[in-house]
Amino acid sequence: MEKIKKILLSFLAAFFIVVPFGNAEVNAKEKVKVYVFEAGGCPYCEAEITYLEGLSSYGEKFEIVRKQLYIDHEKWEPGKDYNLGEEVAKLFKENGFTNAVTTGTPMVVISNLYAETTYSTELESIINEAYDKGDADVVGCLENGGSNCWKEADSDGSEVFAAVISILALIGLVALVVVTRTQVSDEEEDDILLNESKEDEKSDDEVVVKKLETKPSKKVSKIDSEVKSEVKKTTRKSTSKSTNKSRKK
Repeated sequence: MEKIKKILLSFLAAFFIVVPFGNAEVNAKEKVKVYVFEAGGCPYCEAEITYLEGLSSYGEKFEIVRKQLYIDHEKWEPGKDYNLGEEVAKLFKENGFTNAVTTGTPMVVISNLYAETTYSTELESIINEAYDKGDADVVGCLENGGSNCWKEADSDGSEVFAAVISILALIGLVALVVVTRTQVSDEEEDDILLNESKEDEKSDDEVVVKKLETKPSKKVSKIDSEVKSEVKKTTRKSTSKSTNKSRKK
C-alpha cells in the first residue's frame, strides 16, 4: 500500500509541475500573418497596406506579409508568388471562400478565416479572432509544400493538448481521491488497532482485580489460622478447668 501511495504522489507531483508549463506554451500566442497578394504599382494594394499599418494591433498581434501576385498592374505579368496565389485561391474556394480569386489585386488572406480579392477596411475583428484562436497560416503551409493544409489549419494542436490535459487532470483527480481514501483507511485501521489494544489492556486489568478480590493474601490466611488455634486452646483450657472442679467436689 505504501508503494502505491508513493507512485500516486509522484504522479501528482509531476502532473502539477508539467501542466503549468504546458498551459504557458499553449497561451504563448504568435503574431498572425496577414498576407497581401499584390501587383506592382496597384493603388488599392497600397491603400490596403496603409490601412493595416494604421491599426493599433499592428506589430503586436499581426504582421503584414507581402506577396507578388503580378509584377505590375498594367501588363499583369505573373509575379514570383503567382503559383502560390493560385494554390491559395483554389484551396479557399474549395472551402467556401468564393471571392478568393487571382484575377485582381489585392487578395488578402488571414489564417483560415478570410480570403478575398478586394480592398477592405474591416479586417481588424478578423485579425483579432485569428489571434485569439491561433494563426492557422494556410498560406505558409502551402508555401512550405504542405499536402493537407486545411486540416492542419483547423487544428493548431491546442485542442489536442487541451484534451490530453483534461485526461491527465481526471487521472490526477482519481489518484488524489485514492490516496486520500487510503490515508483515511490507514488512520481508521490504526484507530481500530489502538482501541483493540486498549480493550485488551482493560480486560487484563479486570482479570487482575478479580484475582486480587477472590484470592486472600497469605498474611490474612495465616492470621486467621492463628486466631482459630488460640480459640481452640482457650476452649480446651476452660473445659479442663471445669472438669477438675467437678472432680474435687
